Amino acid sequence: MWRERFMTAAICGLCVAAMIAIGGVRTSTSRDGDTGVLTKYFSTYTAGVSETCYPETGDLHTWWKADGIGALNDGDPVATWPDDAGSVDLTQSTADYKPTWQTNELNSKPCVRFDGTDDVMTCAMADGFPWDSDFTFYLVFRLSTTGSDWGVFGAANAGGGYDGMTLTILDSTNKIEVWLGDAMAGVYSYEGTWTPDTSAHYLTFVSDGYDGMDMADGAGGTKLMYLDQSNLVSNAEDYRTSLASGDYFPVGATVMNGSTWSYFPGDIFELLAFDKAHSTAERESIWCYIRTKYGL
Repeated sequence: MWRERFMTAAICGLCVAAMIAIGGVRTSTSRDGDTGVLTKYFSTYTAGVSETCYPETGDLHTWWKADGIGALNDGDPVATWPDDAGSVDLTQSTADYKPTWQTNELNSKPCVRFDGTDDVMTCAMADGFPWDSDFTFYLVFRLSTTGSDWGVFGAANAGGGYDGMTLTILDSTNKIEVWLGDAMAGVYSYEGTWTPDTSAHYLTFVSDGYDGMDMADGAGGTKLMYLDQSNLVSNAEDYRTSLASGDYFPVGATVMNGSTWSYFPGDIFELLAFDKAHSTAERESIWCYIRTKYGL
């Protein structure tokens, strides 16, 4: 009996050692792609620092990642970008408006490349974003050029309803802007200072403080913006965003009033949106996942 227990323990120890030697252990559930669903993720950071990541998965609204697009070759047009959190797929049926899938672009991971002229992918407006709630989004991106202002994703109504949400890079003023609008509360823009460049970055925006009754009650809600984990915005504001009118929620561009478009020139590697305002610990868990995956 003692010999059997000893042999079992020895074999288990060798199994663990072997798994660590080949790059770590991860567990996953359904919709498992190259990196697995965000459950338990272990990998070796490219700078040589081992990190064990346990990314937050609760309230994941949409999850578009370039390595979740299958059966494409380098440079192929992208007609469908599947949502690994559910069923909110991005699509584009017009050939001239399709972005391209590019392989081995960042730490051997692919991206979806937008031309900054007319490339865009869309889903139904009501499905595309966590409207009428606290939210957090994470974007891994890279500009292909600088020198102008570009919409990245989102839709809004500038007149009348003042509903919606947009993310814009403002090269003219060296800002990243998140614009939130609500018909009852008005609008507010949150601008973080950043000089645009053509390196890869990850952007985080957290919106909380909505109490369910008054969208701008001055109750000390918080808006946070981070670029590569450096804080750019920390505002005590209670504004939130409500559903914009129109048919489409765009990624790779923004649209105002259903007709005024601004396009993004560059690469989107991953976009995650959550139906909650992430705490420090929750943000750290997603940042760990992004760092290890993309070597940032």
